[in-house]
Amino acid sequence: MFLSRGTVVSRQHRLNSTHVPLMYDKTALMMPRREVCTKDADIQLLNGNLEFQPRRVSLTPEMIAIAWENGDQIVDYIPLHEIVSVQRASIEDWAKPEEKAEVEYFDTNARVLKRQSKLVVESGRPLREFKVSTTKDGYNSGHTYIFQTHSESECQDWISTITELAEVALNKWKKKHRIQRLQARLSLFYNSKRMQVVVAVLIALNFASTATLLQMRPELNEEPYDPQVLQWLEQIDQIFTILFTIELLLNIAAHWFKAFVSNGWNLFDALIISISLVSLGPIQLPFFKAFRIMRAFRILRLFGKLQSLRLLTNALTASLVPVANAMLVKICVGTFEN
Repeated sequence: MFLSRGTVVSRQHRLNSTHVPLMYDKTALMMPRREVCTKDADIQLLNGNLEFQPRRVSLTPEMIAIAWENGDQIVDYIPLHEIVSVQRASIEDWAKPEEKAEVEYFDTNARVLKRQSKLVVESGRPLREFKVSTTKDGYNSGHTYIFQTHSESECQDWISTITELAEVALNKWKKKHRIQRLQARLSLFYNSKRMQVVVAVLIALNFASTATLLQMRPELNEEPYDPQVLQWLEQIDQIFTILFTIELLLNIAAHWFKAFVSNGWNLFDALIISISLVSLGPIQLPFFKAFRIMRAFRILRLFGKLQSLRLLTNALTASLVPVANAMLVKICVGTFEN
């Protein structure tokens, strides 16, 4: 429902930080200029006490702005792209408890006595009210606004105009935020439990194949292994590198930029995968052999994929500094005692 005067200040930061491009001075929170408004009129708005009160309502291609009667300062607004529906309201939407009464009737089908709420106010008058429903995860948190116009024809005009502009605003918002919506879907897919389990299994299998490949190096064995087996293991390792590279690119796309670089496990993944790509390059310099050995450290990525292991690792890492401080104090005390 509509907000009280005391709520205006608390919502000021939300008006200033909104993502909707508004055609007015946001720092002053002023109503849109009348020349940029599709409709601008003084109509009634239902408040929290189920009473209609006069308000100035301005409709622009981007929002429905609401001010006090004859006022110029915004006290609330509805982004058009967050409107779920616009339709006529019925008396049941704003009837007070004392205007309702429960009547008993016998259901012949179920053969039971039932009770039903029924209005005791006068009905049959022209419907001059319409309601605007908003999305639950939007700025208005799913609130429904009920407006009362001066005539039935004016009510229908408001409904048709808002419906038309809301559809256009939603299409524009989808085009503008296409990348953000795609990123949100990628993040939901990448962070799913099934995806993380698949990656963890790949890491474990890759560790086994890498360990086997490193043990079969000719310089570590007097009798070399079958070259065909070594070639197969090399090809399997290349396949794992390609899969992990795709996984890293998916992670970057889902969490770019701040969410990715602020996570130490993501940076560790990028380092290990970069080392794997360098070691598989066409130029094989002597120090690249060390890079090939470091591919075995991919198993450490497992601690970043499984939540239980990640929590354990983070707890151990956080305890290193206190333990080091305690050891330092013990060394100092032991030195002074001697």
